[in-house]
Amino acid sequence: MGNIDDAVSITVAVLIVLTVGFVQEQRSEKSLEALSKLVPHHCHLIRDGKPLHMLANELVPGDIVTFTTGDRVPADVRLISAVDLEVDESSLTGETTTRRKDTEPCTPMGAGNGYANGTGTGNGNGYGVPAGEPVALAERSCIAYMGTLVRNGECSGYGSRCDER
Repeated sequence: MGNIDDAVSITVAVLIVLTVGFVQEQRSEKSLEALSKLVPHHCHLIRDGKPLHMLANELVPGDIVTFTTGDRVPADVRLISAVDLEVDESSLTGETTTRRKDTEPCTPMGAGNGYANGTGTGNGNGYGVPAGEPVALAERSCIAYMGTLVRNGECSGYGSRCDER
């Protein structure tokens, strides 16, 4: 029973490491929250035919939002035009590569070969989605999601979900 001293020492060391890690995590979360309050999110949009630049929290569903390289997406947006658009969705999916986005419909069309768009490739991006099956959120190429970052290209689309999540 001479191992009791070792067990107590290891337990104390583990508790110290856990406590320090927890405290550091709390501090970093508070710092990140303070930084996000310092830098308000802006967006470019077209409302009633007029181009505007305003805070993202003033965006309403139906506004036409425009993006270029480096912009953060302020709401879930259904794309109506896109030129060489690549979006970094790593904050949502954890993937390290950017996703190409386009204006093609995201939902299966029910073509004769059993796949959407009649191509055998589902939604046109290489995903085999049988007709009648909904397209998974991560595979929707026609929607830019709130909080993602435009890495390349430019686009515009209708804002659909504008609440802060």
